[in-house]
Amino acid sequence: MLSGRDGLGLTQTSDRSSGSPARLPSPPCPIAPWKLVIKGVMSDGISLLKARYCRSILKTASIASDQEARRLIGGLTTERQTDGTTESVASAEKLALSAIDGLAKQLQAKRGGFAPTDWSRAEQAVESWLRAAGE
Repeated sequence: MLSGRDGLGLTQTSDRSSGSPARLPSPPCPIAPWKLVIKGVMSDGISLLKARYCRSILKTASIASDQEARRLIGGLTTERQTDGTTESVASAEKLALSAIDGLAKQLQAKRGGFAPTDWSRAEQAVESWLRAAGE
């Protein structure tokens, strides 16, 4: 039987009879790899994707019929804040989701249409969210 170390810190042994190497694992890393990610960096990226999605839905809803707009904006109200984002992104995301929620409530209350200020408030909040998240 032959043995030696490979470049990964694993002990490699080989049984001449079978010819296939056997790997014995080295001790586990004391820090979980997902905890090595800098706080906020990955979550800010996820938040940015959500902000882009919200902007896209707002644009689509703005040219849709009133009924379609209610459904599209209502669907955005299910979005929740992204965990682990930096403070600036978390604040902008919270304001944008709140503005979208307010718009959805206004659309549900007004069967005959919507107030342009509600739309512009939601759009401006999402644009601020995008800037905070890095776009």
